[in-house]
Amino acid sequence: MKKFKFRLEKVLDHKIRLYEIAWSKHVEAMNILRREEAKLHSLRDTYKTCLFELATKMSKNFRIRELGPYYRYISFIKKEITQQSQIVCQALQAEEARRKNLMHASKEKEVLNKLKDRRHDEYIYNLGREEQKFLDDITGAKYARGLRSG
Repeated sequence: MKKFKFRLEKVLDHKIRLYEIAWSKHVEAMNILRREEAKLHSLRDTYKTCLFELATKMSKNFRIRELGPYYRYISFIKKEITQQSQIVCQALQAEEARRKNLMHASKEKEVLNKLKDRRHDEYIYNLGREEQKFLDDITGAKYARGLRSG
């Protein structure tokens, strides 16, 4: 009997390549999301630090002139936090889209892998049947020779 050959091997290889591409894009999107979330976290920490410094200055002797830069900087940080929050939201949406793409590619690859496994199991089963048939023929021929000679 012929060696096992899966007819859709090239399609399976293509699906595996698509899965690997989807995986790398998903990892890239996750890294971007983490980076943007870290920036947002840093901005929030800066905002809290600035508020704490302002509160500390206000509890001590301070000059009114010193408040202006703090309020401008706090206003600037708030705008940066808002913009960074939007960037994080976009990065999260991109990561979700890439994850869905990855899941779809994974399902397609698994379907073909299961089909290949089933075809291989059928091949092994048929190989066993042919071998059994061959052995039965040999046994039958020996038995027939034994009847003729005896």
